[in-house]
Amino acid sequence: MSSAIIFFSFLLLTSLTNVLGISVNGMSINRIFNNLPIGLITSAVSPLDSTGNVAPHFDRAALEKNVKNYLSKSLDPYIESYKISFRYFKVSDGEYVIDSSSLPQNVDIHFKCTYCAYINFDGYRSFRIERK
Repeated sequence: MSSAIIFFSFLLLTSLTNVLGISVNGMSINRIFNNLPIGLITSAVSPLDSTGNVAPHFDRAALEKNVKNYLSKSLDPYIESYKISFRYFKVSDGEYVIDSSSLPQNVDIHFKCTYCAYINFDGYRSFRIERK
């Protein structure tokens, strides 16, 4: 009787430890993505267009490089790989339209990864340049 109690106690303890480990990893990944340093985003804002006029916009290459470097370094202990996409958009008559211009002012960042072999994390962040 006592060996059965010990076995089930051990089984319960290992299960709870595994669940705790998975939860901590998921919370860490969530925190890293959702707390992207705003400096990464603001450092990728160019204040002037190609003719020298004031037209703040995202420098696509700089933004994507900054975010990818940050995520790769920060997530290294938690996951092996991830997928990230950047969608630049503009609002036209209340509709969201893909912005293929060279002066995007809005971006959606979609991040997706799998951790602990079968649990997925899927997150979105949006950033806008607003002129006053």
